[in-house]
Amino acid sequence: MSDRKRVLLVDDDPQLLSCFERLLENRFELDIASGPGMALEFIETRGPYAVVVSDLRMPGMSGIELLWKTKQISPQTVGVLMSGSVESDTIAHSIDKGIAFRFIEKPCVPTELIQVIEQALTHYETYGKA
Repeated sequence: MSDRKRVLLVDDDPQLLSCFERLLENRFELDIASGPGMALEFIETRGPYAVVVSDLRMPGMSGIELLWKTKQISPQTVGVLMSGSVESDTIAHSIDKGIAFRFIEKPCVPTELIQVIEQALTHYETYGKA
């Protein structure tokens, strides 16, 4: 299976996941995970993914931790963080360290989310593939 447009979306808010799923399912090959534990299971069993979009604040593991663990399993995967609270130092650090490619502030405009995912896919195609 090609991982060209495979996207994993991770959030602990089921309503938000449902909205994102309706928005994105016809554009990308999309998997939805309701938390970091499920996301890691998907990455290990269904991966690789071109892009993982993760909420920053989730119970049990932050989005930064999830994206870091994702990089350990699949170094080429491009990470995107989402958050309703802007923690600029934390976010800037994760981008500087290559853990996250971009940041999206929630609530996000649907076109912005699509645009950031498409940019992440282009980055994956350009730099991530071996």
